[in-house]
Amino acid sequence: MSDDLDAARHHLAKAEAGLFGDDGAFHLDEGLYLLEQLASSGSAEAETAANLGVAYGQRCLVQLATVLGEPDVPQTQLQQMLKLAQTLEDSALAAGASTSGGRGSRDGRNPSELRRIIANRLVDSYFEGYTPEEKQRQIDALMERL
Repeated sequence: MSDDLDAARHHLAKAEAGLFGDDGAFHLDEGLYLLEQLASSGSAEAETAANLGVAYGQRCLVQLATVLGEPDVPQTQLQQMLKLAQTLEDSALAAGASTSGGRGSRDGRNPSELRRIIANRLVDSYFEGYTPEEKQRQIDALMERL
């Protein structure tokens, strides 16, 4: 087993153990990056690296979806979850994973869908107490800046 595969597994284990901690997104990003490099290298470990990236992406998506099922997720945790979903969406390996267990399965949620759900929950929490019209004006103003 290569040092890169070992390092990727180490980062991904740390990410999974502390997914919603301060270092979760960092370790997830590092681990997936190493796996992507191996998967595209054409080495004997390329297929293993690709499969491992999809598996870890899927496990992280399931954890994100599970927490999103809770009614009162703190805003700080939603912000961390948004970073994690973005990391998964940006990964060539994890982007094809879904919460259903299959790559891109229709009945599962993929990283893009989860990112949108998390972003909507954050917007709702930021603009709590606003009328729907005021909320829409604030969202429109934000979108103009992006």
